[in-house]
Amino acid sequence: FEKKVLEKDFEKKELEKDFEKKVLEKDFEKKELEKDFEKKVLEKDFEKKELEKDFEKKVLEKDFEKKEVEKDFEKKMLEKEKDLERKELELAYVEKELNCVQHEKLQAEAAHASVLCNRHLLEVGLKKYLPKKTLTLAYNDFCSTWILDAAGFLKGAAKAILQDLAVATSPADVAKELKDLIHELSKE
Repeated sequence: FEKKVLEKDFEKKELEKDFEKKVLEKDFEKKELEKDFEKKVLEKDFEKKELEKDFEKKVLEKDFEKKEVEKDFEKKMLEKEKDLERKELELAYVEKELNCVQHEKLQAEAAHASVLCNRHLLEVGLKKYLPKKTLTLAYNDFCSTWILDAAGFLKGAAKAILQDLAVATSPADVAKELKDLIHELSKE
């Protein structure tokens, strides 16, 4: 019986050793699996960080490209604005020269012969006064500024000039004639 008990104890110890060995092996496998898992997590974290760095780099590159395009656009816009300003100055100069030539021509004609076209005189004067407006708009602006008030009556300075001329006509008639003068001269 003792022999059997010893054998059973031995078997039990052997089984316990086997069990402990298997537990140790399983613990080792578990630790190896945990190490592999941690290694894969670290690799994925590294890949993620690399992807984030690449993304940030691409964003910075695109921002830089955008800023370069904006700078180029602004530079071109400045050049266009300068060209436009230069052309406007050239146009103003040409308009001024044209007005001077028309004025000199009119003065030369007046010195050698009587001027028969009152409309031409008025047109040249208005072109010099308001060069960018049409003849009718320039005349209307001139009248509203210097001759007629909003109600269509002569302004104080214009009425005073009429009285100084000692013309035997009423200021209302003169105001009426001056209001449509540019169109009346066109009929001549």
